[in-house]
Amino acid sequence: MLELQPKSLCIFLLDGEYYALSAQVVEGIHFCGNITYIPGCPPYILGVIHLKGRIEAVLDLRILLGKPHRDPRERDVLIMISQNQIRAGLLIDGAEDIIEVDHKNISKVPSRLNISVQSIASGIYSWKEQTVVMLSSEILMDKLQETAL
Repeated sequence: MLELQPKSLCIFLLDGEYYALSAQVVEGIHFCGNITYIPGCPPYILGVIHLKGRIEAVLDLRILLGKPHRDPRERDVLIMISQNQIRAGLLIDGAEDIIEVDHKNISKVPSRLNISVQSIASGIYSWKEQTVVMLSSEILMDKLQETAL
């Protein structure tokens, strides 16, 4: 039987709740800086930033997770993710940790979560007595790619 390797997760905070993405898609964590608004974009795209010589899209996870929008703050952080040659920055409150998780400790997404979270979540995990909702980078990137079409 094939044994699954532990999964590396990048845990971050958003509106007092913990979320995670696969650390394999995380390229870096940066302070937010100035976001340039782009007219005509869906509400979950805040705009673009100039980061290390590149123009990067910035997604508002709050909107994608069914939370109310709030304007970016100076202390906000961007978690830069990349998958299948698509890159984006996710606006978060702060990065917490990178951990190794055994697959058998990841639970299914409970139906009690709001429908917006359920549509992006891939599982839940308990970390430091907190529930961490694991997000699917594939679904996040699909949303970004849909916008580009």
